[in-house]
Amino acid sequence: MPSASEIDFYRLRVAPGSNHRGPLPFYGPSRHADTVAFPIDAATLLPARAGGVLFFGYLTVHGWGVKASTRTRRNVLVQYRDPADPPILEDRLETHVDWGQGLMVAGANPDHWQRRPRFELLPLAR
Repeated sequence: MPSASEIDFYRLRVAPGSNHRGPLPFYGPSRHADTVAFPIDAATLLPARAGGVLFFGYLTVHGWGVKASTRTRRNVLVQYRDPADPPILEDRLETHVDWGQGLMVAGANPDHWQRRPRFELLPLAR
């Protein structure tokens, strides 16, 4: 039987309807939403088992809260968005970038080479 911390480990929380507000301001290095307006502990729990799938809009405020386990959380993120939807820029740079961003499922993105994410891989600090 899993412990309470193990059960919470896999429970994503979302703030229903937050996606209707459009892009929201973000705070801190982790780029989180306003924790007063959207307290993650008060958000709706979406329990998922291994192999489960959750779908929600990319503007939906979401998170896991504090992780009590030492285990690493793993997930696969697939984002669908209109290629004409420009990225949100900060000081003319796209700072919130995901590894799979830019993958095209269908169609074409004529601006890919101008707006593609640029990554820098750094050695792991030990």
